[in-house]
Amino acid sequence: MTTRLFLREMRNRFARAQINFQSRLALYRELIALMRAGLSKNEALDTILRVASNEGEKPGDPKAIMLADVQSGLKNGLGLGRAMQKWVPAEDAMVVEALESSDRFPEYLEKFCGALKRRAEIRAAIAGGLAYPLFLMAMVAGLLVYVGNVVVPALDSLLPVESWSGNARGLALASTFFAANAYRLAAAICLASLLVSVALRRWRGFGRKHADALPVFAIYRIYTGVSFLIAMSSLMASGLTAAAAIDRLRPFANPYLRHRLDLIRFYLLNGSDLGSAMHFAGTGWPDRKLNLSLKILAQTSNLPSQILVGADEWLAASSEKVQRSLGIFRAMAFLAVFGAIAFVISAMYQIQNQIASAI
Repeated sequence: MTTRLFLREMRNRFARAQINFQSRLALYRELIALMRAGLSKNEALDTILRVASNEGEKPGDPKAIMLADVQSGLKNGLGLGRAMQKWVPAEDAMVVEALESSDRFPEYLEKFCGALKRRAEIRAAIAGGLAYPLFLMAMVAGLLVYVGNVVVPALDSLLPVESWSGNARGLALASTFFAANAYRLAAAICLASLLVSVALRRWRGFGRKHADALPVFAIYRIYTGVSFLIAMSSLMASGLTAAAAIDRLRPFANPYLRHRLDLIRFYLLNGSDLGSAMHFAGTGWPDRKLNLSLKILAQTSNLPSQILVGADEWLAASSEKVQRSLGIFRAMAFLAVFGAIAFVISAMYQIQNQIASAI
């Protein structure tokens, strides 16, 4: 029995690794289409499962494994978001759980799919915008390592490095440093990447407000913010107060999101409306201007719909802002790389002249 459970868990882990963004988005869109065609949630999921498993002939398909597990959770009394929690990001599960009880579930889920797609576009823009400049920087670093390991020792036999001057001396120092610390620098970059991935979900206090303006942190702030707003709009439209809606969302939240929900809830319980509570929380999450806008819209009679409109407009504005920031970064990166290459060329000419003068 223990072996069977272990093998099942390993199979589920392997299947989870293959349920990527495109798989989730396709599942949500299939669910939307079937429910709009008149099927219930359970009937829609059963239909998608039959197709994914090829009428039961491929029960090992990752999507089929996921849906079978989700249906098992539903039969045990879990909500759809809870049943999917092992298979999708926490923000997805939070939104699905919030939307499930709404009579406009397909409509709200479609809006969430739109937000997911926009988020993916922002991520792709960031990756595409950073890839080439970072590649050029890596090439410059590799050039310096080569110069430090090969060129400098060869030229040192002709003219001792200690007697080099100007840019030639600077190139010798820089290339020697990179050559001696290449592995340490690579390890530091890998460690920094790991720390950032952990910090996205766990760093919540001092300094995070400022870090949320940086590209990688900004996209996570945008995603969690849009997920929160869509979920709040659905829950409040179903009749819940803002504080009660946050209580429904909190179990799905990671430390970063839970900290912000707790701050908003505190001010809600002290008499503030949703927009004011988000503003008074002081984190600037999801966006300071949006919070102030919701503070005004909270006085209207249809706040849930206004929240969705505000979320759509903010997401579009955020996408444009990220694009502008990437443009500035690319320009600065290209200038830096051009300057580094020009420095290396200038230094090589100086070395040649100094060797010629010494001879």
